[in-house]
Amino acid sequence: MQGNWLSDTIQNEIIELMANDVQRQIISEESDTSFVGLVADGTTDIAGNEQFSVCLQYATKDFETGNSFLGMYSAPDNTGETLASVVKDVLLRMCISLTKLEGFSFDGAGNICGRLHGVQSILKKECTDSLYVHCANHSLDLVLQEVARSVRGVLMHCNLSVMSVT
Repeated sequence: MQGNWLSDTIQNEIIELMANDVQRQIISEESDTSFVGLVADGTTDIAGNEQFSVCLQYATKDFETGNSFLGMYSAPDNTGETLASVVKDVLLRMCISLTKLEGFSFDGAGNICGRLHGVQSILKKECTDSLYVHCANHSLDLVLQEVARSVRGVLMHCNLSVMSVT
């Protein structure tokens, strides 16, 4: 029986193989560095599932910066403990030691930046020399959303309806 190269199963396998190759390239670039930084953010998709994006920042031995999107990961809930375990799992699967983690940047949500049970406090316990930096881009995004909601001229200029800006 002949297989169908256009089936969704085959397409997903090809995409997964390409993703694995990209991840291997990221690992080889990152393996020469002494430290890495982490940027992560969570969001809820239209189906109500928590999606957590993880990005890695590093400097190569030639002092060139690298910024790699590691992926979108599903989390069963959005507690700080769960999201911290997602981050640690991603780093483990990418063969990146927590000892290399020198800094991380997240938004201001309590489950992320909370001093007691947030992702940053959990990671800080294991990476005592690391530095947490609040991501200012999240604040800028919130301001821009509020301006777009409040000022009709912005909506008309951008050809947006009030319903599309939430």
